Amino acid sequence: MIKSKIESSIFLIDSSSVDYFLKHITNYKKIITFDYDSHIKLNENKIDHITSDDFITKSEFIQLDKQSLTFSTWYKENELSDCLIYKKINLGQLFYIDFFTYFIPLFKNFFEINKIYLFYKTENFVAPYNLYKILNKFTNNVKLLKKETSEPVNYYLDSLDYKFQINGHSFKLSLTKNKFEKLRNFTDNFLKNLFHKKLNDNQKSHLLIEFDSIKFKNLFNTFPDSCNFISYNRRRPTIWNSESYSIIKNSNSYFFTENELLNNEVKQNILNSEVFINNTLSCMNKHDHIFKNFFSFSEADLWLIIKDSFFDLCKFRFKELIKEIELAEQLFKKIKFSSVLIWSENGTTEQIISHFAKINHISIILLQHGLYYDHHLAKNMNTFQGILPINSDIFAVWGTGMNNFSKNMSLDSKKIQFVGSPRLETIFKINKQKLEQNYILVATQGPTNNSIYDMDVKLIEKYVNTIKEICNITTKLNENLIFKLHPDPHEMDIENIVNSINPSIKVIKSGSIIDLIKNCKIFVTIDISTTILEAQILEKPVISISVKNYQVDDAKSQVFLSNSCIHTDIENFQSHLSKIIHDENFKKILIQNGLNFVDDYLINKKNSSKCLIELLEKL
Repeated sequence: MIKSKIESSIFLIDSSSVDYFLKHITNYKKIITFDYDSHIKLNENKIDHITSDDFITKSEFIQLDKQSLTFSTWYKENELSDCLIYKKINLGQLFYIDFFTYFIPLFKNFFEINKIYLFYKTENFVAPYNLYKILNKFTNNVKLLKKETSEPVNYYLDSLDYKFQINGHSFKLSLTKNKFEKLRNFTDNFLKNLFHKKLNDNQKSHLLIEFDSIKFKNLFNTFPDSCNFISYNRRRPTIWNSESYSIIKNSNSYFFTENELLNNEVKQNILNSEVFINNTLSCMNKHDHIFKNFFSFSEADLWLIIKDSFFDLCKFRFKELIKEIELAEQLFKKIKFSSVLIWSENGTTEQIISHFAKINHISIILLQHGLYYDHHLAKNMNTFQGILPINSDIFAVWGTGMNNFSKNMSLDSKKIQFVGSPRLETIFKINKQKLEQNYILVATQGPTNNSIYDMDVKLIEKYVNTIKEICNITTKLNENLIFKLHPDPHEMDIENIVNSINPSIKVIKSGSIIDLIKNCKIFVTIDISTTILEAQILEKPVISISVKNYQVDDAKSQVFLSNSCIHTDIENFQSHLSKIIHDENFKKILIQNGLNFVDDYLINKKNSSKCLIELLEKL
């Protein structure tokens, strides 16, 4: 590199390159950061810069969001879909969520760099490898920041961070997907030897997919002896602690280990799949022109940029998916099921199991899993996330609220069955008279890596500033405060942010939130969350602070229109909080409004598990 050219160049910086930049670069013309971490580090070092988000307008964010959803359906292209079929299942569709999370940051960078290039067409650039390879498609006036080669892509579903606490200290265990599967198989095989249950071939069998036995404790404890109930978990262990062990052991449920399904036929099919995968990739490669046309945007060729990593992702996923298909097929050969129960349609396991259920004419029941955004603008988002019954035969809803939303979405009313929520059932049985009320509890729900809106640096800053302001306000009011992190393993860890303001504020990173809600005096959540209902059931006043904007008109969601909780921005949070603290009558009215919403939204409050089982027994 020629030094004078470097000094007169525009530097593109991201989290992978910011430390190198701070250590080695002192002269530059302009800096553009491409993520929150690099933006914050330059701010901390008082270095002027602009963010790549500054080149995207609000309308363009909406356009990018819609287009990224379209791009995630690449597997539907006719000639491509013919290449992807394995045992009548489209392999591309099985990992569309994984593809989406891999694709959207790349797509966002691509769009931003295209606009940056058009804005600074005559300039020289310096960039790290992952940004360089995009910018180099537009101009030759770009140099590598440092000598580096392409690093393996870390896909969203390939790692798991398990958070836990011991004696008040937080710990995090990071596992690769491969290590997690080995650990899961070992524990499943070991623990299975401690069980001596046998399936009754003369009884109906019902299959539950990826169910958390602790969250659905009442359901597992209600399983009657008159039917077989089989748990099938591939993304989570069936048993992972003493409580889950106790629930499974004492319930009338059964689970299969991988070894029980991995017979010689399955093993041979998995070995033979190498040939199929190579042929599939070869077939896909022959249709390069289709990919090129499909992955085009703003007259720019996006396909050339993603092609290599895309094929790597496909090759890696195809091998995993074929194994899952073979295991599921073997499961259906072993058991004649009467029903399949799922809580989402988009998961890989759910899609595969639903396929075999369909071809075997077995009813699929989709169980409402949470409190959702329920304005009609949220239909596409909810469909993409698999929470609406597109392929399921029955939608088991919690009550009239979800039924009304389903009607507004023009869903088939014949699919709707009123069941209630087995997940929330246990909360109604808690003795509210014996609860303490000595702190304010905040349930966090930070920006994710599976929404293009959440990748906006301004949005992440807004979230962080919201957390800081909550700390400042509660400290000023002399109130005890606890944060409970969302269970998503990729949730932003705010502990350092909180400690920098008030070290006495607790940040709880693992465990059930119910025990924390029970003893709080006021419950605060970020945006819409099922925890709103949980807190209302426990007769807590609820405040929801608006941070994100997914363009789904969340203010018109039923929970907010009901006035059952306060919906506010951070600027007005203190006034609402103070009113709850100091105005007992206002607090009582808010709690009563919450109870009224619970009554309207939920049916079968204390016997929903029984009602769900009665539905299954009819199938």
